[in-house]
Amino acid sequence: MAMEKRVTEFYDEALQPLSATSELKKAKAMDHFRKFLFKNQDFQFSTREQSKLFSTVEAYFSQFDRNGSTPADQQQQRRVTSLPLIEDALKVPCFPTKHKQKMLKWYYELLGTGADATSHAPAAASAPAAAGLQPSEADAEDGWVWDDDAQEMIFIKPK
Repeated sequence: MAMEKRVTEFYDEALQPLSATSELKKAKAMDHFRKFLFKNQDFQFSTREQSKLFSTVEAYFSQFDRNGSTPADQQQQRRVTSLPLIEDALKVPCFPTKHKQKMLKWYYELLGTGADATSHAPAAASAPAAAGLQPSEADAEDGWVWDDDAQEMIFIKPK
């Protein structure tokens, strides 16, 4: 019951409107929430609590990073960003896949890559030819090649 109360407190605090005077206070609350997530990452949150935790991350993202200005304006004006919170939220196992996919989209949006969560496959599987790797005769049969630079086996799709 105590954990549910703390989650609700973080949720309520994140939903309070952001004003110019409370930006620093809101940033400290976001950092405190980030630390809470890290410390309690192994706790088995209920579905309701998971939804509130996700909504809290979404509220901070909306307040600090979605203010309707252009990306260039945001870089010049913004001192506080939700990027560290989103990075840490992606690392903890307390969020379901659906929530993590949405946070991954926000993460790439903040980085400015324009990519989405489903388009990131392992680069080694798709770009061995670009790395200058040529499969040997024995490896060509199964598609696995040793990459000396990366010190790992990578898969090349057989022709």
